[in-house]
Amino acid sequence: MHTYTPSVRGAISVLLLASLFSFRFAPADLQGKWECDTKSGNLDASTSYQIQCDGYLLFRDDNTLESTCLDGFFPNGTQWEISGQRLILKDSDGHAFADFEIRKLDNNELCLFRKNITYLFRKTG
Repeated sequence: MHTYTPSVRGAISVLLLASLFSFRFAPADLQGKWECDTKSGNLDASTSYQIQCDGYLLFRDDNTLESTCLDGFFPNGTQWEISGQRLILKDSDGHAFADFEIRKLDNNELCLFRKNITYLFRKTG
């Protein structure tokens, strides 16, 4: 059996805790209004595109979402939650109908990915 010094045990504890909390996002990080900046993807194997986009995402404190820029139909009462690195959208009955990979989330930038389309947003409020 190995015995480790307190500093080694402390370093191991820090590494374990850091690995548990890495790649997770908190709902509070998303709350507020995000303006759509660009939308990009691939039309086929040899053709990619990037366009400026209009619209916004509004993540409310009650975990409902208002969206004018993501592809698809998002009815009134659309709910959202974060699970690991995924943003999951649910209908008013709580059934998931869409999910996005959160590729980046910091103070001012949000990058979502779904079905080979990347959406980039800037926080406005």
